[in-house]
Parts: sequence; C-alpha cells; structure tokens
Amino acid sequence: MEFVPEMEVPGGEGGEQVQDREALERKCICGDHRNIVSVHQVDLSVELARECEAWQKIIRRPVVRKQAQKEKITNDMKIHLEFRHESHSNKLKVYENLHVLM
Repeated sequence: MEFVPEMEVPGGEGGEQVQDREALERKCICGDHRNIVSVHQVDLSVELARECEAWQKIIRRPVVRKQAQKEKITNDMKIHLEFRHESHSNKLKVYENLHVLM
C-alpha cells in the first residue's frame, strides 16, 4: 500500500497544525485501482497485514491467493480484507471490500 501525505487541519494553540483523525482520509493504492479509505480502515489493514506476515513466519510458507481472509464489523460497516501473495513481485497485498450494513 502507498499513502499520500497526511492532511493537516489548523486549530492548535499558537497556530500550529493538528491532525483531525476522524476527518482525515488518505488515498490508498490497492492492487491496480485507487480507493479512498478512512484512517481507521488503513490502521486495520496495516495491523492485519503485520499479523499475516507473522503467521507466514510461523508456518514457514507464503500465504497463497484467497487463503487468508479477515473480517471486521464496525458500527455500520463490514470491512472484508483479503491477503494475496503475488509471486511475480513476491509481495503480500491487501485487498478490501467494504459493505454497509442496513
């Protein structure tokens, strides 16, 4: 995943810049398409990617496509993360599907 620089909003004491984590959005490149995801989703993606990398070290083999899947339900949104090991680049990539619960 690649991230563009974080956005900052004015409002701190003495005129310094502060981050509004609730309103902050980053652009993320997942595979070949560009998504805009919230900070909380990015944090979750990074955390789960690290967990998957640690698991690969334990089992001593890479996770193959669609083998590892995680699901997280937040207030009204289900975030489904799929980890894929791409052999041509030897990288673990995270793909996400967001579903709004009604």
